[in-house]
Amino acid sequence: MAEGGYAGVASLGGAGAAGAPGTGGIGGADTAGAAGAGGIGAAGAAGSGGGGGTGGTSSSCMPLVPGTGGMQYCTNTKGKLSSGYSYELWAGGEGSGCLKVFDVNANYSANWTESNDFLARAGLAFDQTKTPVQIGTISAEFAEMYTAVPVAGATSKLYVALYGWTIDPLMEYYVIEDHGDFVPGPVASDGSPRTNYGTLTVDDGTYDIWALPVKDRASIIGDHKDFTQIFNVRKVRRNCGHISLSEHFAKWNAVGLTLGKLEEAMFLMEAQNNSGTIEVAATVTVK
Repeated sequence: MAEGGYAGVASLGGAGAAGAPGTGGIGGADTAGAAGAGGIGAAGAAGSGGGGGTGGTSSSCMPLVPGTGGMQYCTNTKGKLSSGYSYELWAGGEGSGCLKVFDVNANYSANWTESNDFLARAGLAFDQTKTPVQIGTISAEFAEMYTAVPVAGATSKLYVALYGWTIDPLMEYYVIEDHGDFVPGPVASDGSPRTNYGTLTVDDGTYDIWALPVKDRASIIGDHKDFTQIFNVRKVRRNCGHISLSEHFAKWNAVGLTLGKLEEAMFLMEAQNNSGTIEVAATVTVK
């Protein structure tokens, strides 16, 4: 929900280095170019339309195998799988979309058509009683491939991130791994200035750290709430790899972005004003 309310009323963000695109680069966390079927390939080589970052399939990346069977949901919903993972679909405004979960890790697929705001995610849900430090060391593995075609005349936005909330204080966070042409930067799309908190180098990459206080927005604890949004944006985007989430948590605490009690750590895709598809393979673990 970058710059917006709960479940993805987002302004999505600025450009990352893309893998070699085919015809049309994938759009971004704020403006997406028309994308064809981007691929996970060596050094991020994309198919006809740059759906990957510079990171490609390697021995360090989990395989991305399209799921079979599964349960499909096409209205706003949330639930828990027998595997222990949770999932959520939320969409607002015009357009349509569906989430399919497979009960294999936190794997899912989704498709959406001319959606104003479409969000799908799967991962771990917590009970809001412990801070990240009290929970343990949290990390994730992921691989993804997506396509996106902008709605004519609208600002297209799309990103892929490890995502969640804390309460006391109320914080919404994104660790953005893949995106298109526009990701969170110095100024939000409504003109609000973001504060830069430096960078974090981890997992063979560097992330810019941005934070934005928002007021009177929807949140996980109700509407009309004030909270802080944090965006860690990987400088060179990728479509697979390892995410040391606890390292991000530690950095935020160190620079004064104090986290509260953890509500979730889920692998998310969020899209606005475009049509597209995504396949996701992910695990989120606590040690």
